[in-house]
Amino acid sequence: MKTRSYLHRSALLLVIFGVLLLNQGCKPRLLPSTNVPATRVNKSIVSFLEHYKSNLEKRSVDSIMELVAKDFKDNMGSEDPANYLDYLGLKERLDKTLPRISDLRLGLFVQHIAKIAKDTYEVVFYFNKHLLVDVPAGEKWISVKEVSRMELRKRQDKDSPYEYEIIKGI
Repeated sequence: MKTRSYLHRSALLLVIFGVLLLNQGCKPRLLPSTNVPATRVNKSIVSFLEHYKSNLEKRSVDSIMELVAKDFKDNMGSEDPANYLDYLGLKERLDKTLPRISDLRLGLFVQHIAKIAKDTYEVVFYFNKHLLVDVPAGEKWISVKEVSRMELRKRQDKDSPYEYEIIKGI
């Protein structure tokens, strides 16, 4: 009787272990600090976003603009024509804004990457920005948390150090 009870328990434990193992095996492996599966394309896009983050933290307009496509266009999520930006408008806005920022620290969490056309991807990410900004009353820390959407296109220019370029969203 003891042997039979032991065998039932052993079989039950094996079944439970097997179910747990199968359940774990069905979950996709995610890239660190993201909600996206660890695929080659997703890895390269996340790497590009790390360059973007780094260039923003350096507050270098030229470094940021290296990541932006010449045909960049964005309406900043508004129908107001005053918010419309193209490549030169973005550069002008960055030239005005970045000198007022003394320190910039960013947290980036990628939530979603999807192919939307040939060599074009939509990326949705959570940004946590901490900025030390020069305001009329002196320097002030500002914290902004937002979800951003960006469209990236695989670069055709093989001489560029970056695999992608930003065509919308910044």
